[in-house]
Amino acid sequence: MNMYSLIARLGPAALLAAALAGCNTAPRGDTGGIIDPKERTGADRFDERADTVTLFEFAEDVGQNLAGEFLSVPAIQGSQYRVVIEIGSIQNNTRTPASDFAAVQRRVFITLAQSDLVRKGAKVVESRARVERDAGAAGQATVVRDPLGRERPTSSGGMTDYPLGDTYFLQGTFSELSRGAGRQSTYQFDFTLTNAQSREIVYAKQILAKQFR
Repeated sequence: MNMYSLIARLGPAALLAAALAGCNTAPRGDTGGIIDPKERTGADRFDERADTVTLFEFAEDVGQNLAGEFLSVPAIQGSQYRVVIEIGSIQNNTRTPASDFAAVQRRVFITLAQSDLVRKGAKVVESRARVERDAGAAGQATVVRDPLGRERPTSSGGMTDYPLGDTYFLQGTFSELSRGAGRQSTYQFDFTLTNAQSREIVYAKQILAKQFR
């Protein structure tokens, strides 16, 4: 049966229904309900904020890269003791809320905490502010002891500090170059591991991502 015979047999109504069905086929990620977090949706594509897929791909890239290279970082290799890694600050220079980047930073931090390779050379510790809040809520002081005896006493609720020279902060800096009245954004995402005493950056990872709305 040729194409013209098929059109004649189906009729205009059937063809119109088929065309509408094709137009209504949603791209992957836009079908509603629970979707794969790695699928972009219209909400990602047209929002003024950085899309979630790019953010979490960056988090996975940084976490896996840092975990794999950690013991080969010269400053870590040269340390006499296991170093300490703590969540640091976020510098946000974008239209995306800082809470989004805090989620990305936390994902990287948890990747490090779960890595056996990282734990061979580092102690991954929770932020002081969070532990102090929990200790205060429990009505008791919390003391964190260094098994090697390197801690020094502080007056902050009985909690102890690790030596600054052995402490590294996981810091994030996020920037945006906006063009076309905000329709196009070029994002620069940086993560660094910075020594608390010398301020030396011993590890850095950066990616660029462009989003057009």
